Amino acid sequence: MIHNAKRPVTDPNTLPPMPYHRVDMKRYIGKTYLGTRTMTYHSSFGCPFLCGFCAVAAIYKSRWVGKRASSVVDEILWFKDQHGVNAVEFVDNNFFVAEKRTLEIAAGLRGRGIAWWAEARPDTLMLYSDATWRAMRDSGCKMIFFGAESSSKETLELMNKGGKQTPDMILELAARAKAFDIIPEFSFVLGTPSDDVDGQIERDIRYIRRIKEINAKSEIVIYVFSPVFFDDADLLQKSRAFGFEFPNRLVEWLQPQWTSFDLRKQPLTPWLKPRHLEQISNFERVLNARFPTVSDIKLKRWQTGILKTLGAWRYKSGFYIAPWEIRFVANRLFRYRQPEIEGF
Repeated sequence: MIHNAKRPVTDPNTLPPMPYHRVDMKRYIGKTYLGTRTMTYHSSFGCPFLCGFCAVAAIYKSRWVGKRASSVVDEILWFKDQHGVNAVEFVDNNFFVAEKRTLEIAAGLRGRGIAWWAEARPDTLMLYSDATWRAMRDSGCKMIFFGAESSSKETLELMNKGGKQTPDMILELAARAKAFDIIPEFSFVLGTPSDDVDGQIERDIRYIRRIKEINAKSEIVIYVFSPVFFDDADLLQKSRAFGFEFPNRLVEWLQPQWTSFDLRKQPLTPWLKPRHLEQISNFERVLNARFPTVSDIKLKRWQTGILKTLGAWRYKSGFYIAPWEIRFVANRLFRYRQPEIEGF
């Protein structure tokens, strides 16, 4: 077995213009919350951070390189002129690494009728100036995805987010996004290895409720922790200390219990019991009923009203057990889509 040496990330600014004229663009443009003709676009590659649960960190090893802001703006405006695009999902692993670049892109898109969405790291955006936040909003930024991950400072440190990102920072970020009328989309990873799994899940649930109190428009995306094969990560080492291990042979990955492992819904982690998964699922179902996602454009206003009514008393009382009525209405009657399903 021969392992090739890792190549450096190719600088996209050294590549010739992409031959988009050879692509059937109508296959890649669709209607979303952002706009009637939405496309996805990669403006950068990699991420300069090393979060211990993230596959991007394992692949890129803190490397990041972005296209020049002028090139990004020119291409997006070309898509608008040639294909009528009016919204863009920047699917970069971390779009907001460089504030100057973000500001230049925002300035180029302002007044062009382009709505957009992208992913960010919380501590990066908290360092942005109010002027840049305002420019982002005025340029069409409607929503930003953030990895909030946990209410625990210790867990954030295990994820290699501690020290810079804190639980209090996320609360401040929710308030700041509200002030600039940009919807924050916060992802959480529940069920990390712990001696007190029950207590940690309860604390995460209470924390999510605090975020909604500060900014009710905050979108909440919940995952269940699945270890990532990243030997340098403290989180993987702690997972192994609690009895987790990846398969040793390639053929073992074909076993049914591993096929959906990376979907982060049914992880094979020894410390999580079926009751924990049920607890997380029940809370998520009640939360999504009380606060239906704005990204589900197929959900009609009267359907939203019914979901809110079903979820209101449960959410207010904190009674999440067996929300069968919500499950029936949401899944069987409305085909309700959770925030993380299929992006937008």
